Order: sequence, then structure tokens, then C-alpha cells
Amino acid sequence: MRLLHVEDQESYRDELKEKLGPRIKVTSYTGIGVDGKPLDLKPHETGNKPVEFQIVEQIKGYEKKHGEFDAVLLDTDLSGMKNGISQSSIRSACSIIGIPVCRYSKKGFVTPQERMRYLATISREGSQSILVPDDVLFGDGLAKWLLHIEDSFAKIRKAIEGTGSEKFVSPAELLEKIIRVPGISIDLSGYSGANFFFFGDLIEKTTQKNPTVLRNYSTQFGYWVCNYVLLFPGPILNVGATAAYLEVTKKDITNPEIEVLLEKAKYKGPFAALGPYYLKYHLDNMMSKLKEDSYANHFKSKGIKLAKRQYKLDGSPSYYCVVNDEPISTKDSKGPFDWIPRGAHMCRIKKETYDKFGPWLNV
Repeated sequence: MRLLHVEDQESYRDELKEKLGPRIKVTSYTGIGVDGKPLDLKPHETGNKPVEFQIVEQIKGYEKKHGEFDAVLLDTDLSGMKNGISQSSIRSACSIIGIPVCRYSKKGFVTPQERMRYLATISREGSQSILVPDDVLFGDGLAKWLLHIEDSFAKIRKAIEGTGSEKFVSPAELLEKIIRVPGISIDLSGYSGANFFFFGDLIEKTTQKNPTVLRNYSTQFGYWVCNYVLLFPGPILNVGATAAYLEVTKKDITNPEIEVLLEKAKYKGPFAALGPYYLKYHLDNMMSKLKEDSYANHFKSKGIKLAKRQYKLDGSPSYYCVVNDEPISTKDSKGPFDWIPRGAHMCRIKKETYDKFGPWLNV
């Protein structure tokens, strides 16, 4: 993997380079250029190109000599950079080129306030980067995570090329082709409200005749899947949403005995290794074949002891709290919200959490 790392602290650049190991070739972007080669950025106010377009020329020139970057690893805070470079100008430049961006914050995004703020502003940043989880950044799994991100984007590009069409199919139709679940594009159409935000006019352009457009569409499709479809559970469920849908607990879903029973329902498309994720379509099909009236009773019939549920069943469907990452009852939920996709029918916010932080954050 060829990775461009944009970080203003030299000590942290060196630390991450050593941490990522030999499988990832790291090139540093330091604010004076790529790998220390001077980058003479001129102020936009003097009649020159905007900074992001100057960065585009610098990176594309480097790629022409050394090959394409597979991804960019970007620090959120670049206050130590010079020449007017900011993380937003880097994101804009990479968006123009079509390089996937993985953005991190050394401060973290762990509190409910920060999590809610991030989710509510995903409409501003979700089309230009993927957020590196705190446990990945500060743990030992960053290299493995980045390699999976690279693999997912590569498979997306291959899938688009494999359609044999000169025109892009819709994102919902493309994901259906990739994961081979009949009719799921209908459910995924509930995420189409953000198509222009993620894709602009790319959907109207040709795929086979323009490698630059293909690279751009592949990247934007990856953002759409990771930052929209998987982040806000609907037809594809993360562990917390699966627990809510089956009316059990997250601990139950990660129980090895239950994982085996749910294996056939696992999502195996782009970014699957960031999960596990499960397909509602397969869960419903499996449920129709059970003798028991619920998954909970089915698990119990297999001699599996379930964890104590922390939310009450009130006869209505349970929901998934996107802030606390946990199942909640209908009575304890707040929503839906206009920044949550229409197709993400599982997503709400726990009433207690919303009452505490929502008004202050204006979400």
C-alpha cells in the first residue's frame, strides 16, 4: 500500500511510520512539500490558483513519477503547517484527484457530545474522508485497518469496471450487484437523498473512457457506503442495530456461539472488516425458517444463555442509538432527525442523551 501521510508534528510522523510497518510505504506531506521537497504555494489573493489546486498539482506531479497513492492519512489539526495548508484544503485537493482520505484526531471522538456533533455534521465532511476510530488510532490495529480500507476501495473500483457499462449505475444498484442481495437496492434508495452531496454530477459521466472519473467515483462510492449506509443502519446492521433488531444485547451478538448461528446473514461487501455487519434481508429469511417465534427464544433453545437486557421491550420495535451505540426501546428514543438518512429506519437517539446534549449542539 502507498500512503500519503499529512501531519504537522514530526515526532508523530515518525511514530506512525514505525507503527505501520513494512507493508505500507509511507510518504510524508509536511507543509513544505512531499517528502520534504519544496512546495511553493502562493497566496490566492495575489491572483494565483486557490491553495487546494496548487496542492493538486504537487500531488499529481509526484504520482506521475512514483505511482498513485492508495490513500491519504490526514491529521485533523494542521495548525503547525505553513503556506496556508489546512486539513480542509487537503481534503478538497484529494477530492479533486480522487484519493481516499482517512482522517484522525489525536484528541479523539469518544464522548457523547463529540460523537453527536460528528454525526450531525457528517453531511459536511462525509463526502471527503473516513474517520479513523479512536481504538484503531491509539491501539495496534492501524496498519490492518488501513490495508482493509485500501482493499475495499480497490474492490469497489474493480466492481465498477466489471459492470461493462459506459454509464455509472446508481449507488444503490451498484451495491446490490456487489453484495448480490436481490432487491436490496429498493431499501438502499432511502439513502439516495445524499447522492448529489456524495457524487455531484459523477453519476452522469462515463466510466470506461476516463480513468480520472472512475477513480473519483470509486472513492465517492466508498465514502457513501462507509459514512452513510454502514454508519446509519437500515438494511445493513452493525452489532448494536442487530441486537436491537433481534431484541437481544450487543454482548449476545458477539457471543461466538451466536456468531456461528448468524454467519449466513453477515454482510461481506466493502468495509465488511470494520464490522461485523449483518444483512436484514438474510436475518428475515432465516427467521422465517425458525420454529421459535423470536431469535432470543431460538438462541435459548440451543442452550445459549443470553445476557441481561438493559432496555425494556414495550411491544414496539426496538431502535439503535447512533450516539451511544446501543439498542433502545421506542419509549426511550428520540427521532428520527433530518440528518439521518430516510432509509436508516433503525436509527434514533436515546432520549436521555438527546435531552442532555442535543439542544446545546443544535441537532
